[in-house]
Amino acid sequence: MRVLLMGYYGSRNLGDEMMFHCLNRWLNTQGIDVTLFCENAEETSRRLQVAAVENVPLLFEWAWRDVWFRGKAFQLIKQMRRADALIVGGGDLIRDDRGWRVFMYTMEKVVLALGLGKPVMLLNVGIGRPSTWYGKRLLSWCLRRCRQVVVRDTRSMEVCKDAGINSALMPDIVTHLPDWLMPRSKGMGSADSVPYIALCLRASANAFGQYVLDENRIDNLADALSEVASRHGLKLVFLPFQSSAGENEDDNDIHAKIAARIDESLIGGIREWTNDVQQVVQCIGGASCVIAMRLHAAILAVACERPCVVMPYDYKVKEAARMFGIRGEITSEVLLERAAIVKHLENALDSAKYDPESRTIKFRSWNSLDLYGRKLQ
Repeated sequence: MRVLLMGYYGSRNLGDEMMFHCLNRWLNTQGIDVTLFCENAEETSRRLQVAAVENVPLLFEWAWRDVWFRGKAFQLIKQMRRADALIVGGGDLIRDDRGWRVFMYTMEKVVLALGLGKPVMLLNVGIGRPSTWYGKRLLSWCLRRCRQVVVRDTRSMEVCKDAGINSALMPDIVTHLPDWLMPRSKGMGSADSVPYIALCLRASANAFGQYVLDENRIDNLADALSEVASRHGLKLVFLPFQSSAGENEDDNDIHAKIAARIDESLIGGIREWTNDVQQVVQCIGGASCVIAMRLHAAILAVACERPCVVMPYDYKVKEAARMFGIRGEITSEVLLERAAIVKHLENALDSAKYDPESRTIKFRSWNSLDLYGRKLQ
C-alpha cells in the first residue's frame, strides 16, 4: 500500500521530524510505503531517507505563479492520483486561528483526496476548535468523510464529537520514540560528566498571543535558573527544536539571550539544531530536569521519565501537561516573580522522576492499532 503522508516535515522543526520517524516506523511495520508531502522535498528526502513530493498551495494562498505556471500543482495532483490513501499525520495542522491561508493549505489536500476517491486518515493530529464560518463548515464536512481519525488531545476529540464522528484518543506517538529507538534511554541518568537542566524554549513564544516573554521576564528567568543551577551544582544545556525557518523562528535566538544573562560557568552549551533523534533522546533522557516550552520536549521528558516543567505558550502544551500529569507550569504571569520560578524548578528537581501514575488519562499503545484503527491482538 502506498500512502502520501502530509505534515510540516522539511521545515527544520524537530518535533515534526520525530513524529515522522515514529509514524514512518509504525506504518512500515504494517507493510505501508510512505511518500512525504512536505516542504523542501529534495532536502527532506535526502535528510530523512524517504521519497518526498513538494507540498504547494493550490488555492492561490501564496506563490501562485510558481505553483501553477511551473507545473508544481499538477505534479502534486498527479502524485495524489497515484496514491492509495492520504494521511494527514502529526501536529496542529488543522486550525483556523492563524487565518484562511494556513487552514486551507492543509484542508485543500483533504478535499482533493476525497474528490479523487482516496481514503483519508488523520493520525496523531491536534485539531483546533474552529472559530470562523468556513472553518466550521469545511472541517465538519471533511471529518465526517475521513476513514480514520486518531487525535492526541481531548479538545480534538471534542471537535470530532461535535462533527458527529468518533475518534481514537492516543498519546502523541513520540512517547514511543525512546522505546522504539533505544529502550535504555529511559531514566538513563546524565549523559554528560556534569548533571544538567535541559532547556527547550521557543523563539516566537507569543505566536498565538498567549505568552508574553519580554525583557523583564527573560531577566527573571535567567536569575532563577542561575540560582537553582548554582545551588544544585547543575549546568544549563540549551537544546533547540526549531532552526531558521523564518523570522523569529530560530530557538537558539532566545537561548542565546538567556545564556548571555547567566555566568559562563553555569552554561553547559547551546547545542546546534540536529535531526538526529537519537542524540536528542540522549540529551533529554540524561537531564536532571527538562524545561519545555516546545511540546515535544515535554513529550520526550515524559517518555524518558524525566522531571519536567512546561512553559505553555499554546493550549496544546497546557493540555499535554494536564494529560500526562506534569505539575510544574511556568506561565507568562509566573515569569513576573523570580521566587515563583525558583519554586517550580525546585519542586521538579525534588521529584526523583516522572511518575506515570500522575497521568489523568490512561492511553493505549500505538502498537495495539493498525492504520484503520482496528485493535490488534
